[in-house]
Amino acid sequence: MKKIINKKFLVLSICIIVLNLLIKGFLVTSHPNSINPEEIDLITRLSFLKSFDPYSLRYIIVAISSLFTTLSFILLYRITKNLSWSFLSGLLLTYSPWIFIISRYSNFYLVVLSLCISSFLFFYKSKLKYILIFFLIFISGYFLYQNKIFITNNYINDFGAILRLIDFKNLYFTGDYTSSFIRIPKTGFFLLFEFLIFLYGIYTLVFEPCNNKVKRIIFEIFLIGFIWFFITPSNLIISNKSMFIFYSIGLVIAFGYSSLMSKRATVAWFIMPLIICGFIFYQELFYFHFDIKNSSDWGFSEEKISKFLETNAKNLNFVYVSKDASSFIKYLPIFGKNFVTKKINIIENDWIRDKALTICIKKKVICILKESDLKPIGLGRDNLREKIYYYNGLTAYLILSKESLTINVLNK
Repeated sequence: MKKIINKKFLVLSICIIVLNLLIKGFLVTSHPNSINPEEIDLITRLSFLKSFDPYSLRYIIVAISSLFTTLSFILLYRITKNLSWSFLSGLLLTYSPWIFIISRYSNFYLVVLSLCISSFLFFYKSKLKYILIFFLIFISGYFLYQNKIFITNNYINDFGAILRLIDFKNLYFTGDYTSSFIRIPKTGFFLLFEFLIFLYGIYTLVFEPCNNKVKRIIFEIFLIGFIWFFITPSNLIISNKSMFIFYSIGLVIAFGYSSLMSKRATVAWFIMPLIICGFIFYQELFYFHFDIKNSSDWGFSEEKISKFLETNAKNLNFVYVSKDASSFIKYLPIFGKNFVTKKINIIENDWIRDKALTICIKKKVICILKESDLKPIGLGRDNLREKIYYYNGLTAYLILSKESLTINVLNK
């Protein structure tokens, strides 16, 4: 009997690894189709990462996320010997929207989550695991925020945020309400129908006996999540502040699935189609709508303007950039490595109004502006030929130069 269970455990472990690599790694370098500001900040902070292709770095995160899911499955089984719950927990960590999206880009917080679960696994019989986990949390916070780990917090706001987090609408429909760049359209942190399974899981844990080990591990992870939520800065996006809490919620949902199917095996025939349909629905939203919906929050246009400057580096002596258009500059070391940033000058509104039409049309000079910068100099978007667009087709940057200006403007 023990050999049969061991074979099942091995087969299910392999299934989780394969599913994670397939689901989280499928087209990971093209969806999302650009690099977000968080990835740029991480690469800038860890300068050795600049030698890597920023899109290829996502494979590492996919591997870490897959490892985390597998270690979680092993941990839960070792503690509870509940193979069904452990596997379903691993399955949720494979397809749940909250972890799927943070597994699609270079994400330091997922590394922290994985290290903490690794400490649980390798020291699960020792109280040393708590020391290691809190050490990891505080070191991670110091690494990210220097000595501001507590100072930057507004704890009253955090209490409000945690209440807002567990709101049904945000958990199962809206998703991350603090940041649009990570939000999959019409998708919450979990699949919509799993709300009922979550309630059933809570009911089962509270009112049915013999689940003490399951209750304890869920409570311990939630407690870690609660501490992580309050020691990280208030302006950190909810997806990263709440990852331990989401993990514990996922464990409750998985227990609801496991308990329901153990009592009524036929329920599986109804639940599995729901899971598959929910999975296909949000995957379709991600692959076909995410990049269009979030185009202005990611670095699609910043990458394009950086590559434009690198391509034309030899033909440019000065580049004047308005403050509103300067967000692309942090992308230059990644996508415009051969462009000398000393050529860039940040300009004020007064400079644009008084000097733009004189200086920007000189030889080997361009000005990079936003559409709102054109009004003071009497120009419109249609007066410039050279534009950089967001993926959704809207104008992101306009390039003012002698070559870009239309003939009728030059003749004014």
